[in-house]
Amino acid sequence: RTEGWYLKERVLISPDGGTTGVMRTLLARLRQENAVVSIVGDHLGTQNITTPFLHGRAQFAIGAPALAWKAGSTLLPAFAFRTGTLRYRVVIEEPISVDRTLDRKESVESAVEEFSHRMQQAIASHPGSWANWNLYLRRTSIFGNPPVATA
Repeated sequence: RTEGWYLKERVLISPDGGTTGVMRTLLARLRQENAVVSIVGDHLGTQNITTPFLHGRAQFAIGAPALAWKAGSTLLPAFAFRTGTLRYRVVIEEPISVDRTLDRKESVESAVEEFSHRMQQAIASHPGSWANWNLYLRRTSIFGNPPVATA
């Protein structure tokens, strides 16, 4: 409810997972209105990239860097850390490079890998602020592979 005070609009991905309309809307906000768009990466998209993550692998949706590449926008990663009871600190980091001299696929892969690296640093710095990071710790699995989780 609190974040609603600061939002002009909320664009949600439909339960069937279709993102075409959502991406068109967000691209219009970036290109035509020069608006700020915040994407929360707590789900997989229709297209994802798997990267090494801690001692396992994680999948990340490509939507945010693909939109930044297409719109010529800046991609700013942000992380929230718990600092006390009902107290949090939000850190907006330096931009992740979205290199438009590369083709879209290469640029997006590079941006996702950079985000994965920064997220690992954030987890290492503030492990108590993250849920399920322990899924990526090296351990023996009866299936022979480290667990794959989504970020």
